[in-house]
Amino acid sequence: MNPREVELYYRLRDAGKEEERVTGIRPRIFFEMLGSLGPVQTVLQLIRARDPSDGFRRLLEARRLDLTVESIAQDFPDLISPADLSRARIRLAETEQASEML
Repeated sequence: MNPREVELYYRLRDAGKEEERVTGIRPRIFFEMLGSLGPVQTVLQLIRARDPSDGFRRLLEARRLDLTVESIAQDFPDLISPADLSRARIRLAETEQASEML
């Protein structure tokens, strides 16, 4: 991994630990993905998924979208394509709009 990928790895790892602290649920599958796929592929797989992950939903309920892969990816435009960053921003925006309507 190059230095930026290492930085992304630690940001994701720390976000996962904070998710566990906030929600009380360990994001086991997320940590497994991070370990086996690496940080960039983990981000891409989650952003490109048709539906938000269970972790995304838990973080939404906890009002901590800042800890989502979609949010963290925005700080790494050198690693994540503009199209994938746009997809992540759209998911965040749609989710925030929907939650405001509730």
